[in-house]
Amino acid sequence: MRRRYTYTIIILLVIVVNLIFAVSFARTSNFEVISKSFKSSASSDVYPGSKRAQLRIDMRYVGSTTIYAIAGCLEDLPSGITPSYGYSLCSPARDLNGSAKVYVKPGDIIYFTFYLDVDKSVTPGTYNVTLVISYRDGDTGGTLYNESYTISITISPYPELKFTVVDASWSPGAYPGTIDTALRVTLRNNGESALRNAIVKLKLPSGMEPSELQTQLGYVDVGDQATLQFNDIDVDEYLTPGTYTITLTINGVAETPDGVAYDASTTILTSVKVDTLTSDLYVIKPLAAQWGEARPRPSYPSSRYMPLTITLINDGEYDVASLKVKVSSSYLRPIKPEDVYSARIYPGGSCSLTLYFDVVEYAPETFNIRIDLDYWVDLGGGTLVKISSSHSISTFVEEYVGTHSDGIYVVSAGWLNNYNVFPSTDNATYQVIIANRLPFQISGIKATLALPKGFTGNEGSKATAYLDGPLASYSTATLLFRISVGNVTSGSYEATLTLDYIAQSGGPGTRRVEQHKVEITVVNDSNAIELISVNWLGSAVEPGTYGVILRVNMRDNYIDSMSGVILELDLPQGFLSALDNTSRVKVASASPELIQAAQQVTPQNIPALISMIRSMATSPSPQQYSRGDTITFLLPLNVLVNSTGTYWASGKISYIDSWGCRREYSIELPMIILGSTRYIDVELTGSLSVKSRYTNMTLTLRNIGSSPAYNVYLTIRPSQNAPILIATPSAIYIDKLDAGSKTNILVTFAFNPMGYQSVMGATTVINYGVVPLTISISYRDANGYSHSYDTSITMALEPFIDIVVKDLKAEASDGSVEISGTLINYGSATAYRVEVKAYVGNASSSSFVGDMDPGAQTAFRIDLEGVSRIGGIAKISVGYYNIFNEYDHRELNVSIVKLPPKTEEEVTQETPASHYGLVIVIVVVVFLILVGLLVYRLYKSHMRKLRSEAAVQ
Repeated sequence: MRRRYTYTIIILLVIVVNLIFAVSFARTSNFEVISKSFKSSASSDVYPGSKRAQLRIDMRYVGSTTIYAIAGCLEDLPSGITPSYGYSLCSPARDLNGSAKVYVKPGDIIYFTFYLDVDKSVTPGTYNVTLVISYRDGDTGGTLYNESYTISITISPYPELKFTVVDASWSPGAYPGTIDTALRVTLRNNGESALRNAIVKLKLPSGMEPSELQTQLGYVDVGDQATLQFNDIDVDEYLTPGTYTITLTINGVAETPDGVAYDASTTILTSVKVDTLTSDLYVIKPLAAQWGEARPRPSYPSSRYMPLTITLINDGEYDVASLKVKVSSSYLRPIKPEDVYSARIYPGGSCSLTLYFDVVEYAPETFNIRIDLDYWVDLGGGTLVKISSSHSISTFVEEYVGTHSDGIYVVSAGWLNNYNVFPSTDNATYQVIIANRLPFQISGIKATLALPKGFTGNEGSKATAYLDGPLASYSTATLLFRISVGNVTSGSYEATLTLDYIAQSGGPGTRRVEQHKVEITVVNDSNAIELISVNWLGSAVEPGTYGVILRVNMRDNYIDSMSGVILELDLPQGFLSALDNTSRVKVASASPELIQAAQQVTPQNIPALISMIRSMATSPSPQQYSRGDTITFLLPLNVLVNSTGTYWASGKISYIDSWGCRREYSIELPMIILGSTRYIDVELTGSLSVKSRYTNMTLTLRNIGSSPAYNVYLTIRPSQNAPILIATPSAIYIDKLDAGSKTNILVTFAFNPMGYQSVMGATTVINYGVVPLTISISYRDANGYSHSYDTSITMALEPFIDIVVKDLKAEASDGSVEISGTLINYGSATAYRVEVKAYVGNASSSSFVGDMDPGAQTAFRIDLEGVSRIGGIAKISVGYYNIFNEYDHRELNVSIVKLPPKTEEEVTQETPASHYGLVIVIVVVVFLILVGLLVYRLYKSHMRKLRSEAAVQ
């Protein structure tokens, strides 16, 4: 029964409590929601990931009694929405002025503010939260009431990227047949979000290569513009001029106005124009055509292997590269009808190319030849346009001339075009020029050249040639013999030339047989190619360096024509090719573009040069070299050796000579590793705080590298925005800084009280704080390359007061002492309420100076009367207050100098003039008294102001 009675009591208590709470919460809907806003910290929409988003709920109290202690709390928050750091889910009621509202009357408007964080996992949409308002009713004795309201909040999806094309143009231009041009596209961000970074892909239409390019785009704020440049674009020469559509795809990271980063992408379509070739691009014109090479020579019908020299001129305003010339005519049989001039032709420049033809026997004295030109016009910046044009120019051949002479004279004999021939050469052309010195024409000339041992012709040990003629008197003819040279010793060999011909002296003519001795010269090619230099580009190289370029310069000593020159090396241990990471490197000779880029190479653009070399490896330059030309090879290497020194690489150079034979030349290259200085570390040791006018600190330089740094110059200069600290010495020179070594330099930093710092774009006099100093360093490495860079150090300049007394003196006369001097504040902070006190014996006096700014100076004077004992030392105390109203002082002594006694002047009779002087003295005394009263009142006012400021602080 007792247990049942206990349970009954508990149930009654629960019912009573529930009734109390039911009464407390019986009042509902005493508030009306007027408005609500849910904005990000940037007053924009709220997105997944937004921090410190503000939820403001404006409400009107529609109850009939006055309430107080009003608070609003959020409940039932969706998953992923939490209160911001430092904030809770409860807010006091505030009036429209932002002040806390203690009492709320019927009809009053209040609002609650909450700061929420939205997790990135929250899905955009509209969510409901519960606002519970608690308050106490003043009419019911402070009874607590709670009311609940449902509030909807919206999480917006991320804004889309919106970019528009401001301009899309070619640089420098685009025509059919253009290579290596660049496309510049200027974009404007018209969206709601800034773009942090992105990858932009460009898709080009058919006829432009490559079909797709990409580049990086950095930060672009809303409303800002950015210009992209896509390089190395080729336009097909068969592409029709016109307007073409291109596609830009942007994939990157965007940022909402309140700083939320998210992935975004967009696609933009725009158009570019391919222009028609204009007349100013056709810059090459034929200037002249002559038979012969350097010197003109006659040409006759039936002449064979006649050299025809075509001279061309650049009469435009663009450079021309890789000119290809082809000549044709119905009166010419081609031997070498086309040639390439690979050197650059500048505006106003000219070039000559020699082609070879057989002149048909029915060729007229004058006829036209067709010249077809293919060349590249350089528009600038490496952009080339292919131009093709055809021209017609006249030439002529001479008639035969007959003159009386005897026999046939061998005018000259030697290899064609005076080209050198080396051992093991196939099908070289030996040329014999004969002259008809008979008074008759000759014809049916059969020439047989008996060859020495080791030489073979078209008939084994003999080479034959035939000239049908007729050959007029005093005319010359060229006999060409195809000879293969075996592996013979270089030198001059004697051969017998037999000429069997018919002299047309009348009737059937007379057969004549003559023999002539000719020399065949074979040149030793062991020194045909000479090594000039081997050096590293950009900077000295140290062990463990990746991506460096070895430049090898060689000279063609006496090879008349070299094409397809290849250098193949077996690298020593520790060296690898940067192209394929193997120990064998094989590169073609460098093109003029590569050589020009190598001449301007720096350590920063070596990777770009290696990229050019890699691209050239797939399409080597059709460069040709002749005698005296310099051949350059650029070898991208990784240097992985462990120490400096000289390493040797062995290999060979292969090429195609003027006779079309493949030849090889063995070579050994020294690869000198001298080491380098990676950088020079600068460290300021000791305390970095400046608390006085002069501060001594130690500047430590350390060579980080494997080679000494030479001619090291170091300059310390203050920032133009803060010339507060001046270094002495400011310029330092070190002749040599060994690898890994340190050197210490004592530097004195002097405080400049007239300096200033630039704060938030405005010049404000602030003589303390963080002071940056710029250090410029330049040096030369082991190969003599110059390097320079800037670094900076930061020092803390603390506010200090340094008051110095200048021109201090104490003079005694007639029982009084006069002490005077000048105070100068050499510190960086203002000294407040400066006062100077003087003590002589038992007498003392003071002089109030006032506030002294940095760099300010003021004079003072103190008079001490009734000094019983004159002589000895006067004690001076300079006291002041700092900005924190802390008192400080400094004391110093000064010797009292006793002045000689004044001599009494003879009393003269008073005159009216002396009365006038007395009146002036009285007026001056009255004026000084008035001024003193005004100064005293100003002083009292200033002291009251300082006391009030001190009380506030």
